[in-house]
Amino acid sequence: MRLTTTREQILLIIGDLAAFVLALWLTLLVRYQAAPETKLFSEHVQAFWVLFLTWLAVFYISDLYQKHTTLFRQELTQIIFKAELANSVIALAFFYFIPLSITPKINLFIYLALSFILVWLWRAYGVKLFYLGKTETIIFLCEGPDVEAIKQELSHNSQYRLRVANADPVALLARGEVPVVVYGIARNSPTGAGEVLPELLAAGVRFINVYDLYEDLFRRIPTSLLTEHWFLENISTQPHSIYDLLKRFIDIVIGSIIGLLSLLIYPFIYLALKLEGKGSLFFFDERVGRFGRVIKVRKFRTMTTEANLSERKVTAVGRFLRQTRLDELPQIWGVLRGDQSLIGPRPEKPDYVKSYNQQIPFYTIRHVIAPGLSGWAQIYQENHPHFAPAIEATQEKLSYDLYYIKHRSIWLDLAIALKTLRIVLTGKGK
Repeated sequence: MRLTTTREQILLIIGDLAAFVLALWLTLLVRYQAAPETKLFSEHVQAFWVLFLTWLAVFYISDLYQKHTTLFRQELTQIIFKAELANSVIALAFFYFIPLSITPKINLFIYLALSFILVWLWRAYGVKLFYLGKTETIIFLCEGPDVEAIKQELSHNSQYRLRVANADPVALLARGEVPVVVYGIARNSPTGAGEVLPELLAAGVRFINVYDLYEDLFRRIPTSLLTEHWFLENISTQPHSIYDLLKRFIDIVIGSIIGLLSLLIYPFIYLALKLEGKGSLFFFDERVGRFGRVIKVRKFRTMTTEANLSERKVTAVGRFLRQTRLDELPQIWGVLRGDQSLIGPRPEKPDYVKSYNQQIPFYTIRHVIAPGLSGWAQIYQENHPHFAPAIEATQEKLSYDLYYIKHRSIWLDLAIALKTLRIVLTGKGK
């Protein structure tokens, strides 16, 4: 049983596409005051289909395909409006600068207004039609902080259609109610159902592993799960041959493009730093890479150059470079060397890693793959640790890193890349 499923995302995508197409048909109806002929409508669909796909990507970047807890009703209008505003800019650039057989300049403005209305109606009211159904009872035969986090999540979102109950599953069966039972992780430990387990299974009771449920809800690995058995079962140090080869190819191709294009702004950054004061163009620092190997990380210098580290301050130019993420650009050469990847766990300082290894169990596991310029934790962790050792926050960060290591794929890398693009463009992120 999965509560946040690919099927749910597909449903949202299909509904959004239907809204886009219907908005286009209504646009032609309004524009020409008559139902559009098949040929006319087909010509417009052919012209718009690239935009449809691009707009879906914008919706994804805007978190409109995340689990439904992120889309509270009071936030929905604002999120859709911002996404549609970005779509409008893309559409204007597409139709005004790319020659096509049709020039729907007036149609476009009508369309953008109608598509916003239809998408909002679909997300605010239409989606609910697909969540109608009987509410099930869920029982937890385990306990702990992770269990409490799950209970709170389920209790605050009615769209899961689950009612958390403290009851005996046998008693519920006697009343004609078939519950969903959540049990602990250990293979040889009792589920709490005891001798009545065959009876429960025969009655159609579904059993869910609590950690599978936690991972599905929160997209990270609960730290209480971390045992030798779990790592042997879920984290393989053997190479994912096809994935690793394709990932390296993407790193080289995309890294080369970004690296060459970035050279165009190097002179401007160099001039700005020189006008501001003395100091080098680059800042070099050590980080821990794959298999614990120390690597050199290069960034544009963003601080003053006092000998005493505690006296250094972020410069005005440096502040701008950090806000725009331009200070990260020189790291692309490390990607081409193979020290880093575009996507992966962010590398830490060696002294930090030494401290974390002593205080956080299994921390070194995050070094089984190459570190990245952006990662799963950078996208989703709220209290992301930055400038000093922070055990609790780093332990949470590890839970996100392990989720990425377990599920790493080209599709997951693409998702992280799209989310990173939003952070770069909006200046908001971890």
